Amino acid sequence: KSKSKCVNLPNMKSNLAVIAATSINAVGVIAQPASSGCNSYTKFPDGKTTYSIDDGGCFFCAESPSLLPLSGNDLANNCKRMCSSDPECVSFSVGRPAVLSAHDYLWGRQSNCCLERREYPSGAWVDATKEIEAETQCQLDAMCWTRYEKNKGLMLSQQQCDEDGDGVHSPTATPSNQCAVVWEEKTYSDAELQAKLDFIKGGCKYNDTIFESMLKEAYSTCKAEAYAESMAISIISHSSAMYAYVSFSQ
Repeated sequence: KSKSKCVNLPNMKSNLAVIAATSINAVGVIAQPASSGCNSYTKFPDGKTTYSIDDGGCFFCAESPSLLPLSGNDLANNCKRMCSSDPECVSFSVGRPAVLSAHDYLWGRQSNCCLERREYPSGAWVDATKEIEAETQCQLDAMCWTRYEKNKGLMLSQQQCDEDGDGVHSPTATPSNQCAVVWEEKTYSDAELQAKLDFIKGGCKYNDTIFESMLKEAYSTCKAEAYAESMAISIISHSSAMYAYVSFSQ
């Protein structure tokens, strides 16, 4: 017959954190152990990101040899390598497969991994997580993108990171050979940046009904996928917490 025992609360929290981190990583989120300070990243909510200001360039990351677009953890890890290998990169964003056909229709090319090299003003940000009556085309598109920002405060010295030797967390990491350049890096002039900010403020109107229809379909798919993933994480985390409680109460 089991009996509840008094446990050291900090230790219990520590074990719960380890279990939860392991479980969350299993469903596609990049693990960020506190002990690793070399190019660790913070994941933003799906759909909360800057819009179309990718001065570090954009890439198409795909499986080989099928050339099917990568997704989930595979995509995030390969795009992370692209950012980690660029000493100027401060963040990267990955796009879900559902939005690629819309981009291919409008621009004749697809990208699912984009890098940024500087911080941009609040006007460059789009939040597709808010429930509103009519989404702008910026939000329709942004819902399919997930942003990761480099944790500058946790960065170790160049020598310490190089000594890790893992080829992923080091600033000298090599780019992923599964990602090909689609849009070259670009430095925006003040006038070009202001034009983009004005475009975002105006709702990203491309004046193309077919493109808008494709974005709406992609938005619905991406939003459903993001919700399902969040529920999976919630269920796994809850199950892990219950398991930890039972283990500690025996």
